[in-house]
Amino acid sequence: MGVRMGLVLTFIGAAMLIGSPIQGWLMSIGGNLTVHNPTPFYWAQVFAGSAVMSGSACFVLGRLMLVDFRGVWI
Repeated sequence: MGVRMGLVLTFIGAAMLIGSPIQGWLMSIGGNLTVHNPTPFYWAQVFAGSAVMSGSACFVLGRLMLVDFRGVWI
């Protein structure tokens, strides 16, 4: 249990160290409002959405690697 929690907290810590500066930079470049960029949070939302989608794809890929294609656990 300790090893699992350590791995989880390691990845969360790395994400917190990397994600916040990227979000701040994306919000700073999204400052000028146009028709295609209605909010300063637009690029930050795009980055967050792509991070969630890539995490979901990794989860689904890992799940498919555990389950045989006939639906039977390996």
